[in-house]
Amino acid sequence: HIIDIILRNFGMRARDHRCEMYFSRVEEQQVTDFCRQHGLVDGFVVIEPNSKDTWFGDLRAWPFERWQVVVDHLADRRRQVVQVGDGTGRALERVIHLAGKLPVRLSVCLMKRARLFLGIEGGLMHAANAADVPAVIVWGGLTEPAFAAYPERHHVICKHVECAPCGLRGGCPYEKKCLTSIGIEEVVQAVDRALAEAWTRAEGPPS
Repeated sequence: HIIDIILRNFGMRARDHRCEMYFSRVEEQQVTDFCRQHGLVDGFVVIEPNSKDTWFGDLRAWPFERWQVVVDHLADRRRQVVQVGDGTGRALERVIHLAGKLPVRLSVCLMKRARLFLGIEGGLMHAANAADVPAVIVWGGLTEPAFAAYPERHHVICKHVECAPCGLRGGCPYEKKCLTSIGIEEVVQAVDRALAEAWTRAEGPPS
């Protein structure tokens, strides 16, 4: 894992792969105000379907229209979905749009209050780990999940196709079959399962 590789340079070993972020009272209050302003209640889901193309093009991005089907599934069940991010990516329908309205730290602070995070390999996946929020991560073939994922905390969906990991900087010659082979129903089932598990944890053991 990349955390182990980094720590090895300092002669250290990781107890686990949990990241941590700390927030001030001001930041916590700002997020409280955002939740009140947008009518967010317990049990909402945070999503970021977009991938920055600076380094790897779109090789981490699951087809956008498939994310919309997942969101529709949640919205049909009256589950609030909040889209975060830097505001430069595509916007989903039937969500509360906070992309581009919250800086990264406040987005992560908001995620702490969420029931689930949905996304891809990237910065907010690591932030979800730091926020200790359950997550469903759709993982392409750019790298192996063992390199940077958190399967002990997240539901990682990955198809181990023969051309992965590729490490390409864009321009997949195989039409991103590592990602397109991940079906909508598989993600929906993982989302439902993760939400059920999160609900059980929130309710606690029976008295």
